[in-house]
Amino acid sequence: MPGFTRVVPAIPPHQATIAPVSAYRHTEGALWHTTSRRVLVNPPEGATFDLDGVAGLVWEALDEPVTIDDLAADLAAVFDRPVEEVGPEVARVVAELVAAGAASPA
Repeated sequence: MPGFTRVVPAIPPHQATIAPVSAYRHTEGALWHTTSRRVLVNPPEGATFDLDGVAGLVWEALDEPVTIDDLAADLAAVFDRPVEEVGPEVARVVAELVAAGAASPA
């Protein structure tokens, strides 16, 4: 999907699996600062992630518990794209955040 920036560093695909029907949110203790680019700092992991584009919108949505399916549907509507196109990208970003310890099941 054009304009989609993944979390850096990327988690290998075989480790980035996620249940789309579960709700996810920010991990307790995750710190972030929002400017024109989103920067997420997760102290327990000591990792810094630069989130922009749709990845930044995914992070903002995780402020409240949300399922991958609901989040994908919301972003598909915002970008006027098919949910079938947006869903896998949203799931990948959430999976990378979960694998890095920045997001967790609600």
